[in-house]
Amino acid sequence: RMERGLNLTWEVRDGIKGHSKGLRDLVEDEAGLPVTLEAQVVRLADRIAYVHHDTDDAIRARVIEEAAVPERVKAVLGVTRGRWLDTLVHDAVAQITDRGAVALSPAVREALNLLKDFLTVNVYLGSQAKAEVGKAQNVLAGLFEYCLAHPEDIPQEYRDAMADGEPLHRAACDYLAGMTDRYAIRMAQHLLIPRTWAFF
Repeated sequence: RMERGLNLTWEVRDGIKGHSKGLRDLVEDEAGLPVTLEAQVVRLADRIAYVHHDTDDAIRARVIEEAAVPERVKAVLGVTRGRWLDTLVHDAVAQITDRGAVALSPAVREALNLLKDFLTVNVYLGSQAKAEVGKAQNVLAGLFEYCLAHPEDIPQEYRDAMADGEPLHRAACDYLAGMTDRYAIRMAQHLLIPRTWAFF
């Protein structure tokens, strides 16, 4: 199974390579862009969406106050979060360069990166996030141990990989790696947390 690979085209591999995030700038200069226009659009749209949604989620969860968003971000992108999307999309459309690269203007790119840096300090690496890390590790460790003890409960595609020679621990890791946060928590609640009994 592993030796066959995924048979991805060069364009898809380039898009994936240029799509990963991290602590660096969300939108770099053209030199860091994927080659295809489609991958550039997906990359920029993903960065805009995740910063926008993470800001919304953090404000709703009271992790940050809307007033704490840097003034420079509001001055460039707009006062309301709804205006941010409008500014970002219109700027991206207006800034398509001569070579066809999808980009943001320097001022808008700087504001988006400033917002990402603000979220990194106050949300992603903030005290509330750090407090949740141990809980997340416990959830994943519990699910991993459950998968090792109950391989019959792993979805069929991972059992097929085991039938082709993939070790159980690798199949369990692959299964867990494909879970969203919400799905992992739901599975942990279902598989690892005792239910209350009703006595009549």
